[in-house]
Amino acid sequence: MSKRFHDTNIWDEDWFISLPKDYRSFWLYVKDKCDHSGIFKPNVIIFNKLYDCEVSAKKALDLINIGKDRIVVLDNGRWLIPDFISFQYGNHLNPNNRVHFSILRLLETNGVNLTSIRGLKEDNDTLKDKNKDKDKDKENKNSSITPGQEIYNYYAKTIKAGASQDAIKSINKLLKTGFTKEDLIGRIDAYKKQLTAKPTDFIIQANNFFGEKARYKDFAPIKIVDYLPPDQNCKACKGIGKVQTGEGQLIMCKCVKEK
Repeated sequence: MSKRFHDTNIWDEDWFISLPKDYRSFWLYVKDKCDHSGIFKPNVIIFNKLYDCEVSAKKALDLINIGKDRIVVLDNGRWLIPDFISFQYGNHLNPNNRVHFSILRLLETNGVNLTSIRGLKEDNDTLKDKNKDKDKDKENKNSSITPGQEIYNYYAKTIKAGASQDAIKSINKLLKTGFTKEDLIGRIDAYKKQLTAKPTDFIIQANNFFGEKARYKDFAPIKIVDYLPPDQNCKACKGIGKVQTGEGQLIMCKCVKEK
């Protein structure tokens, strides 16, 4: 049996006293039957049948929300009691607490923004600290990635994952013999370009690309070159940077130089 705090002053509040009898019972039913995050799945038909009442969901919302939004209808059709969490658990939800964490998950699942709930502080220091810890852990994790791992991860993302340990060992050997990260990344890009131009079911595994079969030798690295603006006084291209060959093809003018 679950136990919850109950506000005994409700019996002295005008809005509650003014409710028709069936709707007073329904409000108490909603408070007791909602989950521990204050979210209730409307089941007026069941309530009416079980307790021989005649309650309308629309009328219930109109009557209960007189003077104050005591129930908020969520986008998924469920009802949220905004005051429920702060009344039952206080103004702070600590994600390190198992019950509080469960509440946060329920709110997230139902699309409820924590800062939209009355009574809860907008700047939740505990949540901020947790997010900072997550960011710090992520930074530490990223900073521990070796160049060999980084190159393999790029291969796995661009081409295909597999045989990671052997591939990383081979990549590290190549880096020690003078290959650069940019050179190996360029060879991966060249292989990807070939696969795009000529799709095939046969994909070279990373360990064969960098290691035993040394397939990286088959793919010249793609070089990204930056060029200076064309010479605006060039008589050949007239400043556009392209000239036409006798066969009608456009090629780069000689006036365009690499940076």
